[in-house]
Amino acid sequence: MKIYLVRHGETVWNVENRIQGHLDSPVTEVGIRQISALCQDLADKSITSIIASPLGRSVAAAGQIASHLDCPLHFNPALVERHFGDLEGKRISELTEKERAQAEAMLSGSLAIGPQNGEALQDATQRVLGALSGFSARQGNVCVVSHGHVIQSVINTLVGNNADHFERYAHLNGAYSILTCPEKGLTVEKWGISTHLFSRSRQ
Repeated sequence: MKIYLVRHGETVWNVENRIQGHLDSPVTEVGIRQISALCQDLADKSITSIIASPLGRSVAAAGQIASHLDCPLHFNPALVERHFGDLEGKRISELTEKERAQAEAMLSGSLAIGPQNGEALQDATQRVLGALSGFSARQGNVCVVSHGHVIQSVINTLVGNNADHFERYAHLNGAYSILTCPEKGLTVEKWGISTHLFSRSRQ
């Protein structure tokens, strides 16, 4: 069994550099094209089902993928993005000095740090890892649509790194990683796959 762990397509707030978390914004035309390119890349991966975060931007991406691959679509609330608390909906450039310091600490990859009225990264990571670990090999290969920050932390955790290496595992919108599910647990086969996003034939 393989898990194709996908980040949703670009949204308006991604472009505006706003913190989304549990809030949402519309998917852009670029985001739709990103997922269209992704669909072509996943077409030969023998995927049998799509499982997605129920946040709107993931729903949009998952619907595209499910339609293209003709697969059933399911939703799992454990796959939602980390809750960024009081910082959600704010542009990075508009944060106060105190908020900026909080955001930098929050986005650093430190597992224990949580934003005010939000979720510590450790809790968000374990929530998503629990969902991924619960998939059965009987399901066949699955495509999981989730969010950039938690995907980044899941990959960083699975490869055994710490906050010092967190930044390198960032995923572009429409990029994906491949996880395998042997008996001893999840392992990372490849991460941050994005070549499909830059193929001229798919623009």
